[in-house]
Amino acid sequence: MFKGNFKEATTQSANFPEDSPAAFGLLLRWAYFGKVPALCVEAVEDGVCRLSWPATRFYALAEKLYMPSLQNSIMDEVMGYYGKADSLPSTTTMCLMYELCPAQSPMRTFATRAFYFLIMHRHDKAMQQMWPLLELHRAMMKHPDLAFDFLELLREGTIPQVPDELDFCTFHVHGDGKSCSSGSSGNPIHLL
Repeated sequence: MFKGNFKEATTQSANFPEDSPAAFGLLLRWAYFGKVPALCVEAVEDGVCRLSWPATRFYALAEKLYMPSLQNSIMDEVMGYYGKADSLPSTTTMCLMYELCPAQSPMRTFATRAFYFLIMHRHDKAMQQMWPLLELHRAMMKHPDLAFDFLELLREGTIPQVPDELDFCTFHVHGDGKSCSSGSSGNPIHLL
């Protein structure tokens, strides 16, 4: 970019207005240290957990730059976090996953599986209070792709499972015909 016939070569600067500065900082940290930091709760404000780093935004940047190994590491941290917390992403977070990631993205697959579990797991009253039906409906209206992906799971008769109970490779990027390079099979590489 800085050596070719691009405007960045002339200005010696590049702008990424759609990307989060925090996500770019995490990318630089990963480039220097070779690992994704542990994902944990940094603060709780009005009953909402704020995580230690913006996982969805970092994943979207890694996906945009096509960095499969980094994408898989981020997903392992996300899966490990939600598994340890015995929770699922908020409706707002699932919507962000759909806003920032393209169709067929493993991050979207994770959001869809979480969304599907929340709707199909009807007997848990606490879950219904944390993820009200009206809020889930609004998410489907705002993101028709989410509604379509949900209906696809429904039509296939998919058994509702918490995503972290699935093999982590379900949410990894794999090369054509290659097995998972992360080596994880149901357990995160970087435990919290």
